Amino acid sequence: MQQWSLRDEVYRSFHNWPTILLFFLCGSLLGWLISYLWPSPHQAEVELYVGFNAYRNTSDPIFIALANPEFTNPDDYKNWQLASLNSLVLMGDVLKQTLNDLRAQDSYWNNISEKELASMLEAKWRNAGQWRLVASSQEEQRALQLVTAWEGVILEHVYQVQEQARQTMILDYQLKSLVQAQTQIISQTAAISPTLAALNEWQAQALARPPLQPVDQAERQKLLAAVEMLKQSKQWEALLDEMPAAEATTAEHTAWVEQTILSLKWKMSSLYTQLVSLENARLGSMDRYAAASRLSLGFSPNLEVVKTSESSPKTMAVRSPGLAAVIGGMLGLLAWILVWAARVTRQVRQ
Repeated sequence: MQQWSLRDEVYRSFHNWPTILLFFLCGSLLGWLISYLWPSPHQAEVELYVGFNAYRNTSDPIFIALANPEFTNPDDYKNWQLASLNSLVLMGDVLKQTLNDLRAQDSYWNNISEKELASMLEAKWRNAGQWRLVASSQEEQRALQLVTAWEGVILEHVYQVQEQARQTMILDYQLKSLVQAQTQIISQTAAISPTLAALNEWQAQALARPPLQPVDQAERQKLLAAVEMLKQSKQWEALLDEMPAAEATTAEHTAWVEQTILSLKWKMSSLYTQLVSLENARLGSMDRYAAASRLSLGFSPNLEVVKTSESSPKTMAVRSPGLAAVIGGMLGLLAWILVWAARVTRQVRQ
């Protein structure tokens, strides 16, 4: 009796290559038939350019408020913004508007819900620069309709939130300017108030002195000390130039003090009016800031999202018949290997 040999068995099996080929062809035919009976879904894809401009030019008329922003880590900030974009494109408002646009084109979409629409969409990105929008559908035409409508809605919404983000930062810049102006006015008021009080006191004491006699040196020095603050601002130079000479009478000094008190009171009134106006402007800006900040969704005005091309979206079948045939052929070869292994095992046992 001839002894069984694995080497001989392998030799005989591979020389019986028509059987191997038959398994491969049957598997390929089965794969092609499955792809024909179960059509592959189609994908349509568009690319958008996504840029992150961390430092805008100081001459930017649209957004001078962020001419020189400071970022602790621009890369982390960029990744956060792009992750937020991925969330934005699947928000309810975006899906709703996309579905409305599709229903206006084709009644097919009347039976599709927002949840089903979301499952057909995917946004992919690896880094700033390229953002891929992919729509999947059983029909190529539907995938094209979907990705085109989705792209248009995304660009519109991104533009809107970017405009609100720019308004938010511009209003923030304006609020800071308003607060600085208020601080300066309060500082001026705080400086004028002691001078006004000192002049009122000097005037009250002067009423007890003979009006036609010269002012003594001590009172003159006290008056000079009272108006010392006015010398720090050029707006009071003309008034200080009109101050009576040292040998002038008390009446002449009193008249000048009265004129100075009136000028200071008018200035205080003007400053108060400006302060009220600035406060009203600040409150109005705060309301607009809150509204713009809410609508901006926290996005950066430094993001740039534009179409990379005006050409039609790319389409592809998820499972091509050729690929299905190749996979079927591989499975056919695997089936032959299993049959061969089972036969060899049975012969070994015998």
